[in-house]
Amino acid sequence: MASLLLLLWKAQPSLVTKGAGMQAAVAVCPPFMLVPIVGQADDSALSHVIIGGTVVMGNGALYAGLAAFVYWAVVTFVPRRTR
Repeated sequence: MASLLLLLWKAQPSLVTKGAGMQAAVAVCPPFMLVPIVGQADDSALSHVIIGGTVVMGNGALYAGLAAFVYWAVVTFVPRRTR
């Protein structure tokens, strides 16, 4: 999801950096909020690579943590079936 948002940001920045597009992007990928903050500082290829990597890694860590929490909750609170 983060990669798709970054490609969309690269192709049409005005679509995902303002208004409802930005809100939808942050709802799906919270680290995407870094894009308009850092993206205005420098527009070089290196900055796009750094921002892209940060957003993708941040999104991966966020959903990995969420998956670990759900696993813990299921193992802790759902009773085991007897065979």
